Amino acid sequence: MKMFQDSKGRTWELSLSLAAAQRIEGCDFSDLTDQEISILNIHEVDCLDTVVRNAPVIFACIYCCIKPQADAQGVTQDEFAESIDGNAVIEGKEAWVEELAAFFPELRTVLLQMLETQKQGLEKIQKRSKKMAKKMVDKIGTDLDSQLDKAEREAEKTLLSGETFG
Repeated sequence: MKMFQDSKGRTWELSLSLAAAQRIEGCDFSDLTDQEISILNIHEVDCLDTVVRNAPVIFACIYCCIKPQADAQGVTQDEFAESIDGNAVIEGKEAWVEELAAFFPELRTVLLQMLETQKQGLEKIQKRSKKMAKKMVDKIGTDLDSQLDKAEREAEKTLLSGETFG
C-alpha cells in the first residue's frame, strides 16, 4: 500500500487489489483516451503505456482504487481531480506505478525501470529549469540596469540643458 497527499491535505492510501482492479474495469475512459483500458489485460503495450503515462487516466484509475475512502469522506471524482496539483501528480503517479509493480510481479522490473527513468527525467528538467531561470533573471537584471542607466542619462541631459518641466 502506497500513500500520497492531495492539495487539500488529504492522505490517500492507494492499494491495487482485485476488487480495485474490478472497479477500474467497470470505468469508462472514453473521455480521457481513445485507448481501451483493461487493467486486468495490462500486458498489451499500448494499454500499459497509457496507464503509466497518461495522468488523467492514472488518476481515474487511482480514484477507482480509493473509491471506498473517497465515499467515506464524501469526496466525488470531480472533487478528487480538483485536488490533484503538481506535487500530488508526482506522488500519485509514483505510488500508482509501484502498486502496479506489486500487483503484476511479472512486470515489476519494467515498471520500476520506467519509474526510475521518469524520476531521472524530472530531475533533469528541474536542473535545466533552474539554470534557465537564473539566466532569465540575470538578463532581466542587465536589461533593467541598462534602461535605468539610459533614463538617468536622459534626466541629467534635461537638467543640464535648463529645460523646464510642464
